[in-house]
Amino acid sequence: GLNGAVYCMAEGPDGKIYVGGNFTDAGGVAAADYLARWNPTTEAWESVVSGINSSIYRMVFDANGDLYIGGGFTNLGSKDGDYIVKVTDLNGTPTVNALGTGLNSECRAILVSPDGNVFVGGLFTSAGSVLNTSHIAKWDGAAWSALSTGLNDNVLALAIAPNGDLYVGGSFINAAYPYLCKWNGT
Repeated sequence: GLNGAVYCMAEGPDGKIYVGGNFTDAGGVAAADYLARWNPTTEAWESVVSGINSSIYRMVFDANGDLYIGGGFTNLGSKDGDYIVKVTDLNGTPTVNALGTGLNSECRAILVSPDGNVFVGGLFTSAGSVLNTSHIAKWDGAAWSALSTGLNDNVLALAIAPNGDLYVGGSFINAAYPYLCKWNGT
């Protein structure tokens, strides 16, 4: 088992169950701190990447099978691997990729939209030093961008509607609808 809390889980395209949280032991497997995967075929824990130094709060797979993880970690894979990264080649030699220069505080929500954009929310007040990315931002695969002027407090949940509207939940109160609002792209 694990020796700490699990905050998120996702089934990978490989059929393995990925878990993230506040644990530093997954069945005694080295380098399975804060992120591990359960192999249902061998019924054993496996490491995914090493070097994670704090909790994983959210994870999501994109259409290519790459894994986005967000949390309280810093310097994962590089000096820019702060609070959110993308892990590629999960069934070969996993590679950690920074998203620009990362975030300046914890990532608590991640959503990959059908068009491949990555929306993130959390405790951060800046994404890649881009203005107006307080607590919410969009990564288009190359750069961070703002959603209007950002929000005044934490974003903790994201969902997308069939029409493409992004629903945002959290502890913010400066949106037209406090705590739960939607972004229609404009």
